[in-house]
Amino acid sequence: MPPIRFTKMHGAGNDFLVIDNRHYRLTETEASDMARVQCTRRVGAGADGLILLDSDPATSFSMRHYNPDGTRSSFCGNGARCIARFAYTHGIAPKDLTFAADDGQHGARVEGHSVRLDMTINQQIQMGQELTVSDTNYMLYCIDTGTPHAVVFSEEVETVSVDAVGRSIRYHPRFDPVGTNVTFVEPVGLGNLNVRTYEKGVEAETLSCGTGSVAAAVVSTLCGHVAPPVSVMTRGGERLIVDFNMDGSQIQDVTLEGSAHIVYHGEIADTP
Repeated sequence: MPPIRFTKMHGAGNDFLVIDNRHYRLTETEASDMARVQCTRRVGAGADGLILLDSDPATSFSMRHYNPDGTRSSFCGNGARCIARFAYTHGIAPKDLTFAADDGQHGARVEGHSVRLDMTINQQIQMGQELTVSDTNYMLYCIDTGTPHAVVFSEEVETVSVDAVGRSIRYHPRFDPVGTNVTFVEPVGLGNLNVRTYEKGVEAETLSCGTGSVAAAVVSTLCGHVAPPVSVMTRGGERLIVDFNMDGSQIQDVTLEGSAHIVYHGEIADTP
């Protein structure tokens, strides 16, 4: 296979390798192998995920997202914001665009370094589910914001052992066979949250998580801690803004807004 051009991007510290796959037509197996090799830090380019842009007859493009372990995820909020800016920057799509992802169709608007993304959300939210892990009881709020999250409230999220606790919940038999992301949330005043997320597939904490930020904002609103729009402070030090409307018990018009940065362009010479 010839060398493959990629763009390194990050959304609020959540970093990705983005490839215009219309030129390469990587198969599912090839993409999975590339994610495992190239997302591994120190031996590859290093990233929280690999994102492919494919042709789509009904929208501007379609998006595929692969975790560093090679698994394909149903959606990635920060990755989607990055690929929207990538598509606009390369003349593939206008600043107001639509694209297809595994969890459905999304709209996005690109404004400079910022991208506002329309999110999908499963209305079946499990509130206040108790789970015992290693003799410790946790109160979980389970929600699917394109990918599943278990939300856990903390009085001081900075002190949480995110990798250890997150991994123990992520791999709990209750979430078999696909597992869950685990998002830890600390409300810090009206409309503000501190959030940290353990991401499955990465199998570690990331500097930010778009779907986790949406999960945290929605659950925190339902619990009465905040009201939209919600400002989410990520581990990477950047803020994401989550907004939505409530129509009775229905959550509608969910958006995720924040930075999408182009870091550098590179070439993968030694492909799997």
